[in-house]
Amino acid sequence: MESTPWEVESSKISDSYVAGFLDGDGSIVAVLEHRPERRRFSYRVRLKVSFTQHIRHRNLLVKLRSFLGDLGSIRNIPSRNLCEFIVQNREGLRQVLTRLLPFIVLKERQAKTALAIIAIYDGAKVNLTGIFSVFSEDGVVYNPPEQYCVRTAGSISRRGTGKLQEKV
Repeated sequence: MESTPWEVESSKISDSYVAGFLDGDGSIVAVLEHRPERRRFSYRVRLKVSFTQHIRHRNLLVKLRSFLGDLGSIRNIPSRNLCEFIVQNREGLRQVLTRLLPFIVLKERQAKTALAIIAIYDGAKVNLTGIFSVFSEDGVVYNPPEQYCVRTAGSISRRGTGKLQEKV
């Protein structure tokens, strides 16, 4: 594909440029996914960072991917004339968000939340309770869905109470 005259050169791409690009045309997403085939933990949090552009600017996304260490993948969405650079694996997300966090302005809270979720996944065997607390203002989970009766070290969520109770 041909480059447009105003498209950035590879040598001029920096962490601050990519962070600004993420703030403007990117997204940091956390989705709660239901997996009914899993009996014990049928829900999980799926994280992703994505940059979306018109398909004629795919070359820019290729440059961003290369700059970030060839993490993630680029996919075309022909029905909408778009292409998307996506980073979904946990280690790739950690690298990208840690690298860009000092320069992110508008999506700083989302980046910190995603990094907190990754840290919870890394540090716990059973981790949904900790993930819910990331989204809670005071760190206490109120009214978790009934199917989340999750046991972790030192605490148990009891059905019907809507609040985490400490084990005695």
